[in-house]
Parts: sequence; C-alpha cells; structure tokens
Amino acid sequence: MAYSAVFQLKGKDSFDIHVDSWSCTVRFKSDSNAPRYSGAYENNRLYIDMYNHNNSLGDTIGEPFRIASAGDVHFYMTYTVSLLNDEQNVRRVEYALWVDE
Repeated sequence: MAYSAVFQLKGKDSFDIHVDSWSCTVRFKSDSNAPRYSGAYENNRLYIDMYNHNNSLGDTIGEPFRIASAGDVHFYMTYTVSLLNDEQNVRRVEYALWVDE
C-alpha cells in the first residue's frame, strides 16, 4: 500500500489526493442511477467521480481498481464513503492507494 487516509469532509463536494508528485481530484456527484465511480481526464488532471454515495451505512469498493497508469506504473484504489449528515453535507471518507511498479 502506498498511501491511506481516513477523514471527514464537511460542506465540500471534492477533495484532492497527493502522493509524491502524483495527484488526482475526487468529486462527489448525484444522478438518478445507482452508486458507482468513473474516471475522467480533463485539462491534464485526473478526476475520480463518485456518484450517489449518499448512504449513511457507507458505499464501499473493496476490490482494488485501477485509477491511473504511467508507463509500467499502475495506481489502484479502494474506498468507503459514508454520509454522516445530509443537511450539512458531512461525509466520512476512507481510502487506500496501491502502486504496482
């Protein structure tokens, strides 16, 4: 594991992950579909979009999934996101990153 974190996010719909010189932005979005994630590369920046993560019990992706590659180096992530307070937009975020070189 290269990096892990657990924190609460209040009143924000995104946060940044930094590992050495690599970084990405995680954004929380909503639509009428099921909870899921997707990746996007916009303006030379990697974004991980987490859709409909509004469950107080948490939404979890426990199987590491690839979020980025640079040559022979691959970045993987797992996470759990729980909505603690809908009115104040407070989430508990726990994630882990792996680097496969």
